[in-house]
Amino acid sequence: MGASWVFVFPKFSEFGEGPYNGKKRSLSRNRLVVVVQFCASRNHGRVNDRLLHNNFLKACAHAGDVERAELLEADSWGQCLRHFQQMQSDGVEANIKTYGKLMEAAAQVGDVHATKKWLEELRASCFTPDVDHYNMMARAHFKAQNFLAGRQWLFEETFRDRLAPDIVSYNELLAALGELGDQNAAADMLLEAQEQRLTPNLLSYNAAIHSCAQCGDAAGARSRLEEIRAAQLAPDATSRSRVFMEGPPAAQERLERLKGRLAQAFRREWTKEDWRIHDASKGLRYRDSIDQWPLDMVEVYADQKYRFYLGSITSAKKFHEKCKLDLVFTMNADDPLRHDGELSDWSAYFRDKGVQNFRFGGLDTSGLEPGSKKWVQKKEEFLSIWSAVVEALQRHTAVSENREQIQILFHCYLGTHRSTAALVAVLISLSMSTEEAIDHVLKARAGQEYWKDKFWMLEALLEFEAQREALTLASPSK
Repeated sequence: MGASWVFVFPKFSEFGEGPYNGKKRSLSRNRLVVVVQFCASRNHGRVNDRLLHNNFLKACAHAGDVERAELLEADSWGQCLRHFQQMQSDGVEANIKTYGKLMEAAAQVGDVHATKKWLEELRASCFTPDVDHYNMMARAHFKAQNFLAGRQWLFEETFRDRLAPDIVSYNELLAALGELGDQNAAADMLLEAQEQRLTPNLLSYNAAIHSCAQCGDAAGARSRLEEIRAAQLAPDATSRSRVFMEGPPAAQERLERLKGRLAQAFRREWTKEDWRIHDASKGLRYRDSIDQWPLDMVEVYADQKYRFYLGSITSAKKFHEKCKLDLVFTMNADDPLRHDGELSDWSAYFRDKGVQNFRFGGLDTSGLEPGSKKWVQKKEEFLSIWSAVVEALQRHTAVSENREQIQILFHCYLGTHRSTAALVAVLISLSMSTEEAIDHVLKARAGQEYWKDKFWMLEALLEFEAQREALTLASPSK
């Protein structure tokens, strides 16, 4: 029973991805195991089809890329070796593709010795290696963090055997330079590839972008992104995410600068409104009715279309004492009733006032360990909430017939964390940086310790900015 029958016969469509379409299919390693076992069961335990064996080796070689797990990469290499031994016991003679897949699997885990061993076996079997095999040798060295040896295999060894590096060769080198963060060398390699009349592809540019991101050069990464478009290629998720990572050091520096800015404003930059609210709150206790709390609604930002206010739950109840509102974004919809004076049906209250109320939940958890699972989960939760807030605002105001400024209040319980973060996210969606948006908040009211012990929120705002800018660049040019 031949492998060609296995791959096209409808009986085996269940092993492939998606609906069967009568064409040859690419099977995952696990599905190929099932096919191999089926063939063996029909042939007294032996599988004597070389194409099927080679495809299994190919699936093993690529499993590291597909599964994105180093342990699985190592396991795939072991699977390749075991399967090659089985292939020999089945009496199937290896061909150049067999050795190529064994080299690829070894290179994927950085096993230089094994990669070179299979190259020598290939030659000993009277096959002539091509540039792909030299690329695999280079990859093995790069994975093993031996840059100079990898470069030697890409150029000196290929020239010695009268071969010319191809764009895959340059991509291997660019990927290694990306990990090193050597953006100048990456730029030189891109130029050299073009001088050799090779056409850089998306992998080439993504590697160059990664080299910029590794050293925190956001401008350089954006420039590479424009080169992708100039080459009439479509940026993928890897391109966009690497552009806006800005490298771990730069992202951390921005976060630390923002923390310092918040601390400085709280200590030294109180406004008249801060002092008014502070004086009006003297003598009040936390458990007192919110009817006794002072109206703390402050204007944060206004443009031709919007005027944004920020405040606590008191602002939500007493806003009519200051101005007429069109929209209210409630960011503490999941909170239980806490104090006297709170309403049992806020939605009805806003309807009676002629105000559109959008309600969002989420708890602003304190004391999370940076980088912990809960820290990451909270960031993801609020990134999703802020995206929904921006979408609700855009959807509602896009069809609004109000030709005057749209008056909008953001509030949560104390008006310090959730509502402030949501408003900052909206300002970011209006093409501000996180720093610019937070400065608008601090100029309006600096007398709050924003996101104290909740800096996962601040980190998430930086990520939200990156996501919004990536979406903007990904959208077609008008």
